Formats: sequence, structure tokens, C-alpha cells
Amino acid sequence: MGVRTEPPSPQDKPAITEEEALEKAMAFYGGQPPGNTDQITISFVLFSNDEAETIDSQGKHLLYQNVPAYIVSFHGAYPPTSYGSRLYKGPPVYSTELNVVINAMTGEFMEEYSWR
Repeated sequence: MGVRTEPPSPQDKPAITEEEALEKAMAFYGGQPPGNTDQITISFVLFSNDEAETIDSQGKHLLYQNVPAYIVSFHGAYPPTSYGSRLYKGPPVYSTELNVVINAMTGEFMEEYSWR
């Protein structure tokens, strides 16, 4: 998996609050927590994804490297993790949390992922 997080340094100050990050994360689900969410946690981190990239005439460029971000975790949301995969032929397998990454400087959605 390409997602990595590191603790922010004292100089890394978010431009938006945790409450704003939660509001922005829930906006992707109609303003409510997704699925059967039973707990929400929010972490301020330096976020990297070594698999998220863009390609232009000068080659590949990683999109997210040490970006100050909030990870909003919806525990109990149970998103499917392997449903629809061409390689997986069994019934859907579910994770137990959904993570939404919000840029802590701009408030923009970066990505969502699930891995537990």
C-alpha cells in the first residue's frame, strides 16, 4: 500500500479546523457519516501516497508527499474492499473503517481509502 503518514512538525499548522475537515469529509456522503459509522476519529498528519501519481510530458510525478492533512476515519462504515475486482471472484469482503483525507491547508478532498 502506498499510504504513509508521519507526525507533523511544530511548524506545520493547519489552515482549517478539525470541525471543518469533518464537515468536508461528510459532504461526500450527503452531509452524514457513511454507512453504519459508530465512531469518528480525526488525525492531523503529514500524508503521503507513493502510488498516487500523475503523468505528463516530463514523466511521472507523485501527487501527495508530506502534505499536511486531516485523516477523518469513519469506524464501522464497512465499505467493500474487494467487491468488483476482476481478480476476486468471491463474495464482497468488508473493511471496518473508511478514511477520508482532507488537505489541512486548502480544505480540498485528497482521497479516500480503507484498509482495516
